[in-house]
Amino acid sequence: MSSLGHRAGCVGRPSGLLPTGVTRRGRLWPKLGEKMARCATCGRAIVRGRHTCKPLKRSHRSPETDGLPASPTRSAPAPVVLAPMPAEGVEYDCRCVSELNVSHFTWMGRRTRSRDQRRRTAVALAPYAPPPGPWEVTVHKIGWASLDAHDSLRTSVKSVVDQIAEWLGCDDRDPRVTWLYSQETTRKTEIVETRKGRVSQSINRVRVTVRTRGTP
Repeated sequence: MSSLGHRAGCVGRPSGLLPTGVTRRGRLWPKLGEKMARCATCGRAIVRGRHTCKPLKRSHRSPETDGLPASPTRSAPAPVVLAPMPAEGVEYDCRCVSELNVSHFTWMGRRTRSRDQRRRTAVALAPYAPPPGPWEVTVHKIGWASLDAHDSLRTSVKSVVDQIAEWLGCDDRDPRVTWLYSQETTRKTEIVETRKGRVSQSINRVRVTVRTRGTP
């Protein structure tokens, strides 16, 4: 068909509708220019007269319904009581490397490490409530090798800092937060289980200390 004939056959035909008498999946579509009948209760289209008003699923676009129980037989979740932040900080397993020097890693590797650092930090800080601001946050890295304190150390824990700022409910550039960085080298190793079996690897941990600025 030429472009002129194709244009003449398609102009004026609503998109998504078939000509009169053509069926699709057993449904008879209306004539051109006509619309399907709609149910006055739920607003769904009525095809061949068959229709059942089914309850709609709860939508997250209506936040006023999020606090309701999931079903009449279930009760609303109990409120979570958060513990105060320990004075000695929270220490957890987290591998931090110098993102400026690992040029042989691709962007997928950097994204994987960033997601892993944020997930581990979020899990470690989830049971605790942040102290009142302004804050003084100390990020202490424990690993096999030492990094340059002026650039590599800060970039290695960037995802950790972003997750801490999200936990505090502010941005990492907020003037209410003072960021301090420190590191510690260790030659200790540990045995871990991997898909290939038991292997020995160096200890990689992070200790996060959050306190109100000005407190001893």
